Amino acid sequence: MGARARVGLAVRATGDYVPSPLDTTVIVRQLEVLGAVGVMGAYWWYVLVPNARVNLAVNKRKGDLRQYLEELKQDDSRPVERWFYRCGASFIRYTRHTTFSRTADWSGSQLKPDP
Repeated sequence: MGARARVGLAVRATGDYVPSPLDTTVIVRQLEVLGAVGVMGAYWWYVLVPNARVNLAVNKRKGDLRQYLEELKQDDSRPVERWFYRCGASFIRYTRHTTFSRTADWSGSQLKPDP
């Protein structure tokens, strides 16, 4: 690359910026992708997740998971799993389904859940 080519690039780089016209086909394609992702996310959240929760509840009540949990109650060699199903899962269940009173004393350290 010669000296003249470098000077030509420098002159072009210092010129005013002129935006190119917007290509609408690109925007349409981007909106199509965003819409497809939104539809898939909504299907996952409103169809697949509730279905999996129902299957898990049935499995805990009647299926293989119930048998696993019963075996876990008597097995002392797996303390981490026992802790999770005894304390961790009950804490998650408690915090998810507890509503706190609006009249509770929020300034104190005792927060009482509604009955």
